[in-house]
Amino acid sequence: MAEFTIGELSEHTGVATRTIRYYQSIGLLTKPARNGKEALYTDRHAERLQLIADMRARRMKLDAIADVFESDALTRNSAADWLGLDNLRVGPWSESRSRSYDEATLTELLGDRRAEILDDLVAENYLHFAQGQWHVDDFPVFKAALVLYDAGVSVAVAARMRKVLRTRLASLADELVDVVESEAGAGYAGEGTATDLAQHLDRFRPIAWESAGDVLAQEIDRAISER
Repeated sequence: MAEFTIGELSEHTGVATRTIRYYQSIGLLTKPARNGKEALYTDRHAERLQLIADMRARRMKLDAIADVFESDALTRNSAADWLGLDNLRVGPWSESRSRSYDEATLTELLGDRRAEILDDLVAENYLHFAQGQWHVDDFPVFKAALVLYDAGVSVAVAARMRKVLRTRLASLADELVDVVESEAGAGYAGEGTATDLAQHLDRFRPIAWESAGDVLAQEIDRAISER
């Protein structure tokens, strides 16, 4: 079994040392063994950190993650099966957003909407057919279109919303990365290079997902209330 110092564990997993210590303090991560004054972590700690990262990527809060660890799903495999994480993280982020369905599975997914919504989903590029299967390139926005449709918003209007959202968020992402790069060596401890930022992407992504989603929801509430 491999052994790591806290710095080596941080480098191996991409989790900041202060985050590792915080997870220990709240019981999400077991205390390391000690060799004199030096704390030594193992592969089990690395696996637990990966599992926590997987659950955080699904927007689970830390108390909910603690509940999982206190349940019977204590091993990596059983917890991953219980949460469906193996299906979620089958590859890089861009790949995990895509899905493919046969006719029966797509019919089950769309339900009684299929006859009235399928052509519109294809027309707005949410869905396309190739090599005997239906393919979704971006499942979160596809799912959003279905939720909006059930709320009375047409697929065409949902597509316009998607375009506005992506355009504005692309500009926002550029601006946020510029802020982090400009603070390298000051408020940001990394070097601020593209390579450095890419190495931290797994940490940035769930934070961006949760915080941006929350802020957007608040702003939508405000915009509706001001109408």
